[in-house]
Amino acid sequence: MWSLSKQKMRAIGHRGCRGPHQENSFAAIQWAYSNGAWAVEVDLWLIQGELVLIHDRRAHAYNGATGLIKNVALEKLRKIMEIPSLDYVLRHVPPQRGINIEIKDPEALLPMIELIVDHVKAGLIRWEQMLFSSFDHRILAKLKQQHNEAQIAPLFAGIPLDICRYANQMGATSINMDVDCLDLQTVQQAHKEGLAVNVYTVNCAIDVDMLADWEVDGIICDDVAWLMAYRHA
Repeated sequence: MWSLSKQKMRAIGHRGCRGPHQENSFAAIQWAYSNGAWAVEVDLWLIQGELVLIHDRRAHAYNGATGLIKNVALEKLRKIMEIPSLDYVLRHVPPQRGINIEIKDPEALLPMIELIVDHVKAGLIRWEQMLFSSFDHRILAKLKQQHNEAQIAPLFAGIPLDICRYANQMGATSINMDVDCLDLQTVQQAHKEGLAVNVYTVNCAIDVDMLADWEVDGIICDDVAWLMAYRHA
């Protein structure tokens, strides 16, 4: 589902879809799907033993808390903002839609695997619906070693030497690239090597036009309703 295909410019909601709703909230995720998102991207942490969706590691990014989020009581954080569990969200991914789980926390990996294996066995979601990304590529390598069916996408905010060979050695399905560092040569080489290219965070028309010309596979944006309307204008 996430692999290279003829379907280009798939709309992916960033942090659920943080344009009209609180980022990573269940409301944002549902809004994204209902407004044409092919998939959503969410951010995963393990806090007090629970797998939850939240972005920043510093609690002061959210009014009313200080310190690192892993050191703040989850109960206190939930008084400030909605923080859905991964368990709950995975139960509500539509059958023909996808979810990109960005793993922010290395400690979340093993509990996440256990949860997903249980959900797959129960028929609540399929491996092919899920894409796992991280800036910590060691996490993705461990995941791929334990479950080869897991589709992984290393995150890049730059272009390493021989990026496609590196991604293929990891067993990646795609690469998730920062729009500010991506170029046409990288997209073409990735496609030649059988890798899909998903691009973050795309919120302006000039970038959409550029990426359409380059035929990237997925666009990760804050407002999928705007993206869908612009593409069809």
